[in-house]
Amino acid sequence: MSISKEKLQGNLNKKYTFELVENLDSTMDYIKKYVDERKFNHIVIAKEDGGKDGGKSISTINMSLLIKDDISIEEVLKINTLTSTAVYSALKELYDIDLGLKWLNDLILDDKKVGEILCQYPQTAGNKLDYLIINVVLNTKKVEISGNLAEIRAIESVRNIQIDENLLLIKIVDYIDKYLRDDSTYLEIYKQASSIIGKEVDVYTNNESFSAVALLVNKYGYLLLDKSGEIVPLLSGKVSIKKK
Repeated sequence: MSISKEKLQGNLNKKYTFELVENLDSTMDYIKKYVDERKFNHIVIAKEDGGKDGGKSISTINMSLLIKDDISIEEVLKINTLTSTAVYSALKELYDIDLGLKWLNDLILDDKKVGEILCQYPQTAGNKLDYLIINVVLNTKKVEISGNLAEIRAIESVRNIQIDENLLLIKIVDYIDKYLRDDSTYLEIYKQASSIIGKEVDVYTNNESFSAVALLVNKYGYLLLDKSGEIVPLLSGKVSIKKK
């Protein structure tokens, strides 16, 4: 079921305003125009994803939220983990699907990436952020092209179910709002859903690459690693499970 204004209106969390925009390549870029207007708690949703993958269309939930929250600079990474947990919780509640959450941005299902979380925030001289933009992209539908099913990494093609994108989007927003208001519950869920905690990983940063064991994600969203007996916090970089 494609996303529609009628389905969302009256059902989406009343705290948020929203708009659907046709064939939008980047909801993150689009929503930035509302920063100067201070139009917070606003959601921009791409009605049809403009993205392509090797010429194969991918039907997605693609939305960005512009929020103002009492978040410090040191806590900003937790928004990625918090939002990932919101998507996990929504899919678990509605469809009993267990996503794997791969620090920092990736949403994994049966070893396939089916979505990602991105966050943007302004440079600031102080400790508190003026605003946050949260972007959720989730591949939901298998799309038929010229009578053939495109082999895309979408939830429906991996699990052979039908996703109600309106209901799922509403539920994701509900969980994001819940975890923003009370962040005491999401972290344990994230740890349980993590696809890398307790595993040996290869880590790639701007300065180096090394092997380590992923220990946990702390309350700030940092990934704590055991690097040859030394506990190292990772704030950015790429992590992959070490191949045996």
